[in-house]
Amino acid sequence: MDYLALYRKYRPKKLDEVVGQGEIKKILANSVVNGTITHAYLFSGPRGTGKTTMAKILAKMVNCEHPVDGNACNECDSCKNILSSNDVIEIDAASNNGVDEIRDLREKANLVPSNAKYKVYIIDEVHMLTTQAFNALLKTLEEPPKHVIFILATTEYYKIPLTITSRCQKFQFNKITIDDIVSRLKEISKLENIDIEYDALVEIAKISDGGMRDSINFLDQVRSFTSKKITIDDVYNVCGSVSSMELVNLFMYLRNNDVENVNLFFENMDESGKNYSKFSTDIISFLKDIILFKKNVNHKYIKTEIEIIKKVSNLFTFDEVFYIMECINNLLDKLKNVSRQSVVVTTNFLIIMYKINNLSTGFMNENDDTKKLKFTDDKKNSEEIKYDMAFDFTSNDQKNISNVNDNIVQSDNNNKKINDFQNDIYFDKNKEIIINNAFAVADKNIKNDLQIKFDKVSDYLTDKKFLNVAGALIDIKIEVAGEKYILFSAMNEAIVHRVYSNFKLCQELLNIIFNDIYTFALITNDEWLKYRDEFISNKKNGIKYKLIKLNDDNILIDSEVNKEPTIVDKLFDLVGEDIVEFK
Repeated sequence: MDYLALYRKYRPKKLDEVVGQGEIKKILANSVVNGTITHAYLFSGPRGTGKTTMAKILAKMVNCEHPVDGNACNECDSCKNILSSNDVIEIDAASNNGVDEIRDLREKANLVPSNAKYKVYIIDEVHMLTTQAFNALLKTLEEPPKHVIFILATTEYYKIPLTITSRCQKFQFNKITIDDIVSRLKEISKLENIDIEYDALVEIAKISDGGMRDSINFLDQVRSFTSKKITIDDVYNVCGSVSSMELVNLFMYLRNNDVENVNLFFENMDESGKNYSKFSTDIISFLKDIILFKKNVNHKYIKTEIEIIKKVSNLFTFDEVFYIMECINNLLDKLKNVSRQSVVVTTNFLIIMYKINNLSTGFMNENDDTKKLKFTDDKKNSEEIKYDMAFDFTSNDQKNISNVNDNIVQSDNNNKKINDFQNDIYFDKNKEIIINNAFAVADKNIKNDLQIKFDKVSDYLTDKKFLNVAGALIDIKIEVAGEKYILFSAMNEAIVHRVYSNFKLCQELLNIIFNDIYTFALITNDEWLKYRDEFISNKKNGIKYKLIKLNDDNILIDSEVNKEPTIVDKLFDLVGEDIVEFK
């Protein structure tokens, strides 16, 4: 093949040509100058950051006949022939990962170099070696022949045994900065007569995620896409990304509740074969930049153009931005297991749009000092229904809960007082009892079965009766479940209040979904983390959770869950627990 890929053609041949990794270059050069070359090196870091390249350059440096400040001269016979000789052996551990290959290496390592001073073994992707292979390598790595140097390279440092890493000098390769990548791409473009916009080079650098090899390879790919000047749109078309302006348009559609254009947006994406996982990642990165901008963080940390960010930053509150980010994170997990990704993505964005515009899911305006949430739902008959909910989040008691939806509250009199049972659950000790009981009966299999059923709650978003409560329940998550008890968590306190203010209807819908009656409690994510940590601590200390009766007296049942009734239990049933005395 006559054509040589650009990343191979412009692979650095000496230390000064390596982009980035300044500290590593300095240490290696000084070790050659000072004669402190060690017997084993471990290079770790992301792909395309120069690990194998640096290993080959180091092999030349230690064998160079006339080094200049520790760097290889690239003129002597050793520099010219070393990489093609038998004195530099490059091993791919992914395909040569067995103990037999390492034993063969040990035997050949004893042979002296044919023409060079050192025989250098470069073992790439060393983490792929088997445990037996690592054990076989251990002794040789610890006390190799004087003429042998090992250079191990890996992208997954944590998979390498400590017994290996402790015998090596370790170097962590960092991702290459966007500015350094752009600078290198400009040099290559000039040498190759590639006409390309600066913005396109920046986008290639972003796409490569700190990998120089990926960026040069993509430049090589995009140059074949057009014979004209390469633009940023050409880059988007080749890599399957969506432009920043297209993202701005999407957020405009979401804010304006524009179902038609949101659907059209994803139809166009599907037709053009865009990568939905990459699109989701780009959305999260875009939203991160919005948060940084809204918090007045130094603009050097914001990758998206500031003018683009300004178009979107005022469209959403912080809560809405975080909610959308959480939804996209969950979407990324779903995309791994579905074949019709376009349907899943479109549906999820329609749900996001519906919630941020129509439902009281706790999104509050940061400038609203009254802490009052108001949302409207425009129906075809142009009738405007307002959901007006006000809570005092600084109080331990529930105040002023109201909901004007006639599907949920029957009359104005009921708005003043939601039923006593609901208040007991959320604001009284019954809530703690339910949480305790959920941990007491916790069963992973039951939780998994309930989760499968609970995923169907979205089916009720079109149900006239359960429309609004389904919108609230879809935002909560099953954390603990067992026989007759469930503990849910929610992203924020407003969602918790919304569920409890519509408790009866939520309970009715859950009974339908689970085809059984479960007593449940709902807490915020922060509360859940505290309860979870407490549970883990209790379990380590041998403290077991016991069922507590959920009634007026809150009587403790002194029997462990899922066990046969004890003698004490039977005694309680026979004579009553009031006259039983424990000694």
